[in-house]
Amino acid sequence: MLKRLENKLMMLNIVLSFLKQNRSLWEASPVIVELISNMENLISEIESLRLLTESNLTGITAEKNKQQEELIDKAYELSSVLYAMASLADNKVLKAKVDYTESELQNIRGGDLLATCTAVVAIVKENLTALERFEITEDDASDLENLIASFAENIPAYRVSVTERKAANKKMKELFLKANNLLNEQVDRMIVRYKNTSPNAYAAYTNARSIVHYGIRHESKSILEA
Repeated sequence: MLKRLENKLMMLNIVLSFLKQNRSLWEASPVIVELISNMENLISEIESLRLLTESNLTGITAEKNKQQEELIDKAYELSSVLYAMASLADNKVLKAKVDYTESELQNIRGGDLLATCTAVVAIVKENLTALERFEITEDDASDLENLIASFAENIPAYRVSVTERKAANKKMKELFLKANNLLNEQVDRMIVRYKNTSPNAYAAYTNARSIVHYGIRHESKSILEA
């Protein structure tokens, strides 16, 4: 979550806590009681979305990266042997098909990497007899196929997670706007009536409404005073 949103969320929680602790002042006002309930629901939704947006994709990413590394290692190993075989046979066409450096494979992404590795598998299978003397067997082709399948399964899962996070971030911003409107246009206005009858509570509320910018050496004005 962005620092400014963290600060706003902290302010929202402080204000909510203050309002609930001083419920006796406004429990006779059904409007304020309803506003407090609405605010509590908004904060709860924001907190839930925050958990989703900040859910650690490290595990998914680490697994994806591990699979990609293993896939590239095996594809590079087999394509290198195929290249050596083609060179010995002076087969320029085959050499061109399997002429990959490790860095080139590392720079290929997602579906293109899957297509490249699948092509290597096909070439290995087509040349199994010739590859026997190079100690490449059908098991090597199967190993690469398995790595391709595992990597392919992980790509959509990773994309779904990223998509969900983006959607949650968008929704969370909408909720912050609702919370701002709730405070600025409703709660703040309703609390004004206590400015003279309960000045200490009013002052404490305006203080709670201040957003402290941590990491910055100043404090913003209360929104009531802005």
